[in-house]
Amino acid sequence: MGTFTLVADVDGTQRVVACGEADLSVAPALGATLERALATAKRSVIVDCTKLRYLDSSTIRELLRAQAAAARHNITFGVVKPAPNVREVLVLSDVATLILDEPAR
Repeated sequence: MGTFTLVADVDGTQRVVACGEADLSVAPALGATLERALATAKRSVIVDCTKLRYLDSSTIRELLRAQAAAARHNITFGVVKPAPNVREVLVLSDVATLILDEPAR
């Protein structure tokens, strides 16, 4: 089971911390969390995948929906720190453009 926590960074970035496994059973929760993040973001929404062990096509669908919504509002959107297996799924699904290089703080 996956969990998604919304954290506001000092610079106005909304960070969604994804943990566990993100599949069809938790896709609605991810979508709702991403919507809340986009509604309050000042400049960007980042999905931190450091602790995400698995994702499926329903997760990718929610990420792509959020990316489209962010683009409509000139908000930067992307995934950071994906584990190798999560990165591989994104690459094989032809959505590697979701992966951002996060600048050093």
